[in-house]
Amino acid sequence: MLQLLRIQDFILIDLLEVSFASGFTSITGETGAGKSIFVGALSMLQGRRADSSLVKAGAKRSVIEATFVELPPHVEEWLRQRDLWMEDGACVVWREISAMGRSRCFINDTPVSLATLSELGVLLIDIHSQHQNLQLSSNQFQLHIVDRMSDDPQLLSAYKASYTQYEEATHALEELKSQIARSREEYDYNLFRYQELSDAQLVEGEEEGLLEEETLLRHADEIKSTLYQVQEMLDGESSNVISQLSGAIRQLEEITSKFPRVESHLERLSSCAIDMRDVARDLASFTEQVDTNPEALAHVTARLDLINTLCQKYHHSDTKGLIALREELHKKVQFCDGQEDLLLEAEKKSAAALKEVRLLGEKLSKTRQSTALKLGKKLSEELRLLEMPHARVEFRVTPLDAPSPTGYDRVEVLFSANGDAELQPVGSVASGGEMARLMLSIKAMLAACDHLPTILFDEIDTGVSGRVADRMGQVLRSMGHHLQVIAITHLPQIAARSEAQMAISKHYNEETERASTELRTLSPQEREEEVARLISGSVITPVAIAAAQELLQNND
Repeated sequence: MLQLLRIQDFILIDLLEVSFASGFTSITGETGAGKSIFVGALSMLQGRRADSSLVKAGAKRSVIEATFVELPPHVEEWLRQRDLWMEDGACVVWREISAMGRSRCFINDTPVSLATLSELGVLLIDIHSQHQNLQLSSNQFQLHIVDRMSDDPQLLSAYKASYTQYEEATHALEELKSQIARSREEYDYNLFRYQELSDAQLVEGEEEGLLEEETLLRHADEIKSTLYQVQEMLDGESSNVISQLSGAIRQLEEITSKFPRVESHLERLSSCAIDMRDVARDLASFTEQVDTNPEALAHVTARLDLINTLCQKYHHSDTKGLIALREELHKKVQFCDGQEDLLLEAEKKSAAALKEVRLLGEKLSKTRQSTALKLGKKLSEELRLLEMPHARVEFRVTPLDAPSPTGYDRVEVLFSANGDAELQPVGSVASGGEMARLMLSIKAMLAACDHLPTILFDEIDTGVSGRVADRMGQVLRSMGHHLQVIAITHLPQIAARSEAQMAISKHYNEETERASTELRTLSPQEREEEVARLISGSVITPVAIAAAQELLQNND
């Protein structure tokens, strides 16, 4: 329940700190006193969008802070899951709006996002404005009512999970069909390209070896001639370098004993002679290996031309890229060849998911039919307590042609204020006062099953008066036995039924020329005067005081 509310520099509020009790509390005040400001401040804690216009003129920031206690188990679990739980059991929600329009949010002194604040806010308090009575005309809201009152609330969750799987399976099937259609359109083209690259029998990096071989074959005559000439210079039959070097070595050997300093040079020359003989042998071997071969040159050139053509055609720079493309095309061709099996498997998954959706949808429909029947009877009984003795309400469940995210059903609330009148859609026949009583009865039933800590009604009594208002006050008081109820009202009958009463008022400061709004809890004497004001207006008469006293005494 809401224990403490602190509002600072919010629109016309300078500083407001007010404590709330459990049970039913009414808030009254003259038109324009600022009741909507109070509701607006609380809605900030539910994530409503804010801007700089909400900050009181001249202030740097606006702060709305609320302390909630006696939290229900599902709220405690929500806080624990997000490491926001405080061991004292309280929950302090805080929002700051700067004069620049920026917003900061905190839960138990921990900064959180606006989305997180909003998620918690709707768990802590339900704010029902008079405009929300129009929700009753919405088929989506009508379906929501039936599901909230269901004896098997988990069934809808199971259906939604199953429907999500069905959507995913259906999406995967449609995507596969699109891929298959595209692949079939491209199949012949991809197959041709794959076969062309496959027939080329490409080897990664082969172009480097082919270029070397092409150079050798193209210049074979020149290379062979040069190799032969050099080999002859080194070790030919006529005068050659090796023979001359061998002669030089023999002459040095003859003087080594006489001139030892040439010994190291002799060794170097001997090593040179060995190297030269090796070089000469290698050159002779090379000369035999190199040969003019026009056919081999033509083959290598053709191979290089093929690789270059493929690279240009497929926009790749080497055989590595062409091979990668070949493998990619191979997969596409294989995919198209095996697409019937893939399609069959996807169709089986989609059909199985649809079967599960239908099974759960049928169960959900039966549960809704049963719930709708009981709900219509229960609501009709509740309306009799609100001075509508002949009212009839029916929640009509009709099947849809195809599954939807919420099931196979459409719910429509039908209403008749007179027993003999034909049931018609509630939005087209119910008056404002009838809508208010319908919504109050529905909210009372929903609050009992939802375990809401706090519910705020903003003029739920629109369009009613007299005995009806008194009956509505009784319903609100009864709701207060199970949860905290706060009702903003202009009716004395409802205000008198509350266990505590607050008054909201607006004051004008002549010096600062600024208006301000304040909210305070009324004493018993002040309650009499406020209820009397609601009865007679600005001029409180003795008759109004007596009537107020009677209303308050009846409440006791």
